[in-house]
Amino acid sequence: TRRSSDLIPVPEGLRYSIRHLSIAISPDGQTIAYVSQEGLYARRLDNAEPELLVMSDEIAVPFFAPDDDWLGFAESGVLKKVSLGGGAVANIPSGKLVSDWGDVAWGPDGEVIKGGSGAIQPILRSGEPEDLTTLEGDMEVFHGWPQVVDDRKALVFTVGGPSGLWNDAKVVVQDLETGTRTTVVEGGTFGRYVDGYVVFVRGDGAISAVPFDLGRREVVGRPFTVESGIRVAYWGGGGGFAVSETGTLAYVGGSDWANHVLVWVDRQGRRLGRVGRPMTVEPMHLSSDDRWVTMYVARPGNSDIYRFDTETGEEQRLTFEQATNDNPMWLPDGRIAYRMSVSGGDHRIYVRDAVGANEPVVAYSSNDIIIPEAGSPDGRWMIVTELDPDTGADLYAVRMDSSDTVVPISVSPNQESDASLSPDARWLTYVSDETGRNEVYAVAFPAMTGKLQVSVGGGSSPKWAATNELFFVNGDTIMVTKVRTGNLFEREVPRALFVSSEKFRTWDVASDGKRFLMAVRNPDALSREVHVVLNWLEVLREKSAGQRGQ
Repeated sequence: TRRSSDLIPVPEGLRYSIRHLSIAISPDGQTIAYVSQEGLYARRLDNAEPELLVMSDEIAVPFFAPDDDWLGFAESGVLKKVSLGGGAVANIPSGKLVSDWGDVAWGPDGEVIKGGSGAIQPILRSGEPEDLTTLEGDMEVFHGWPQVVDDRKALVFTVGGPSGLWNDAKVVVQDLETGTRTTVVEGGTFGRYVDGYVVFVRGDGAISAVPFDLGRREVVGRPFTVESGIRVAYWGGGGGFAVSETGTLAYVGGSDWANHVLVWVDRQGRRLGRVGRPMTVEPMHLSSDDRWVTMYVARPGNSDIYRFDTETGEEQRLTFEQATNDNPMWLPDGRIAYRMSVSGGDHRIYVRDAVGANEPVVAYSSNDIIIPEAGSPDGRWMIVTELDPDTGADLYAVRMDSSDTVVPISVSPNQESDASLSPDARWLTYVSDETGRNEVYAVAFPAMTGKLQVSVGGGSSPKWAATNELFFVNGDTIMVTKVRTGNLFEREVPRALFVSSEKFRTWDVASDGKRFLMAVRNPDALSREVHVVLNWLEVLREKSAGQRGQ
């Protein structure tokens, strides 16, 4: 087969998050949509110039309507639509996402099928919200990347495992009339049915396919590789490709393992310097002397805890198990707490020396996902977030000398997380969405009484400096308030410190409150072109025939 392909340059670089997609293709294969730094673009393949449909830097998950006339997308957590012919943007009814990832499909009758947009999330149908899938057991953490097939009788989707990585995910097909599931492939993600095959990706950037009889809901062959060099979101498993009903493939190349660079900025948001090499970074924490930062670094099939010297960029790997190690934090005594997830849905929080011969010890374990958040200076308490299947993210205080002693901090149907302790450990701050948006709250610790709202107009990721300043995030703005603690919690009105000119993924504040370490977007990791293969179905069939002949 002669491969007919093309490259589409992307203005200002195609944005590809670790959690969501940035590319879509119309059912007729004639129009490519993508999200760049400037906004939402669409380009017909017979037109050399792309059209900027919506200008915004908060857009994600573009998706086409079945009739090719409308393009849906998420902006700041709300699902919207715009005509490909141009015009005003409109909200999609019942189109609110928990967050801007998880993928969306537009069904034939106008309903929106939403993938799980957070942990412990099934796939939902819009309108009168209805769960289309049910999470089964501790190994199923979210359902995502839905595709409605077989005349609305079946659903292809990805079952995400405890790590959130592709290696403990699986692609399934569910009959929507009977609820019966067929597992198509283990250790794969982002499944898409096309013309007798389910195609999917793995973390190594390969598109693979397996023959599938849709009518019988049955795998009828062995998986084989079709393409390589596809960008795959390491967390959540989104694949950087889209394929139309007519067999046109569009994909984004590159790697998702160097999305960020670490930079120091001052209280005006000005860069002071860069730390180490580019990498993909998840939550990080500075040591009390600001010399070291601990974080987990994801790689295909695994994630491990590292510590980095903030002065020299030297890195030290601290975990070596064949497991998912993530969400590390420094305890006040200089030890590191982190989560380990192993097969069977077993989640443990370990505590270990940053350096030294002592073996890590288990501080807390659960069948649910648990995340260490903060530790008290006296070493008696650790604050953890636990993801309950019924109530979502809840906060607990765990006695370090007796993990059987667990005190609820905030347990409700609302989502509570991002806990931190004031320098004197008298007050605990955390984030809750109980008002319909994230805000920062404070309670006396360890009594868990005297609840107060700290932020006004939105807030997340609260962090304390030794100066008794409390910093938090509102959009792209770093906010600050001076706090007096003791028996009372008295704060000044929060004010904007600076607006970050760079998108940052995670951050922390130095103990003196004068510098901030931020993981900002790596400009060299942005994809700058979309690959288009016009006769990809022929390529797929030829590869399949070659695989059968072996």
